[in-house]
Amino acid sequence: QLRNASGEMQRANRELELLNAIGRDTSQVMELQPILDLVAARLTGELGLEAVCLSLREGDHDELSVRVCRGASKEACRALERLGQAQWVGDSAREAVLLPDLTKDARAAAVWDGRSGASYLHIPLQSKGKMLGALGLIGPAEQPLASRDVGLLVSVARQIAVAVDNAQLYARVRSLAATEERERLDRGHGRSFDGARNRC
Repeated sequence: QLRNASGEMQRANRELELLNAIGRDTSQVMELQPILDLVAARLTGELGLEAVCLSLREGDHDELSVRVCRGASKEACRALERLGQAQWVGDSAREAVLLPDLTKDARAAAVWDGRSGASYLHIPLQSKGKMLGALGLIGPAEQPLASRDVGLLVSVARQIAVAVDNAQLYARVRSLAATEERERLDRGHGRSFDGARNRC
């Protein structure tokens, strides 16, 4: 029992370290793509995942666009993304979906090259009640994702969603500021031109 407790404590410490590291990564960068790349690298490196796919909504469309594919082709990420989304019914039911063995799901087996034992976890990225995208994770056959992993990875997805929401807000603010600056300069040039014309 003591060995079990020690193992659980080590696991909990590793999970906290991962959450802290992702929190640091996502709070130090404000541009969206570098955030996504950092998180994907962290997840594959520290959790030994076979692949990480990050997809985001573009504008008001429901369709997701794959932004990061690490360890899988873009086509495989898109197909698994559609498979994960097919499990969701309506906006209120968007929860994590775990497929413990991709070869046992006929729709997924063809996508994942028939490699046995690989597991897939599909998690929505939601912030402030908005659906922003999805995180797709593929666990290797030697260490497939299990229900005990879902809680940690849902927490990671929440951190990613907040970082995505913040980065998108930052991009909008920068765009608005650039537009206002251009308009201010245009107005300034117009006034100086009018002044020069009046002096002539």
